[in-house]
Amino acid sequence: MATAVRLTTPAAIVPAQTALLGIGPFGRRVTGLLARMTDGTEVPPDDAPETVFAGTPSALVVALWRPSPALCDRIDERAHATGVPWLPVVLEPSHLRIGPLVVPGAGPCHGCFEERRAQHDPHWPASAALYAAYDRNPACGPAGFLPQHARTAAGLALRVLARPDATAGRVISVSLRGVSVRQDPVLACHGCSRCGRPLPERDLRTLLRLKKREDAGVR
Repeated sequence: MATAVRLTTPAAIVPAQTALLGIGPFGRRVTGLLARMTDGTEVPPDDAPETVFAGTPSALVVALWRPSPALCDRIDERAHATGVPWLPVVLEPSHLRIGPLVVPGAGPCHGCFEERRAQHDPHWPASAALYAAYDRNPACGPAGFLPQHARTAAGLALRVLARPDATAGRVISVSLRGVSVRQDPVLACHGCSRCGRPLPERDLRTLLRLKKREDAGVR
């Protein structure tokens, strides 16, 4: 059962102080467009994820040419350690994914997004095998993208950064084969070590007392 999380209004994100990390041709194209639109700083793609938070940017945009769960987990861990918001922009096999914008302390983390994706993917075993192959081999993945895909991704990323209060914890998906666009909220997972809210101690004690009463046959 998901933990209810209230999204508080995050601090304003200053586009000109945003770090931009692009991986692969698609990712670099997206960050190049964002750099021109925002004056944000492009980070060399071979930098370790931990170094992109140097200087405490206003936010970090990570644009990827295909899913990279292990890389995103490392970035998410560092983002929560530093308090820096970050936004993944990913060219998925069938759609563009912008989000979720992760604002540490104000909503679900990227790990919860991954858990929810696994929960709702009817073909998860195949998807998990594909993502594992991507994590093992940095060169593995489909090549090529259309220019409008990069422009669309950059434009939507800029929109998300401009309104973090309305877009944090949400995923925008744009079909690559049509014009359909959808936006879905991400619910934090109960017990998540990064963003989950545990039950108050007194509630846990109450539950334990009820369990003892049931075991004793007391109604």
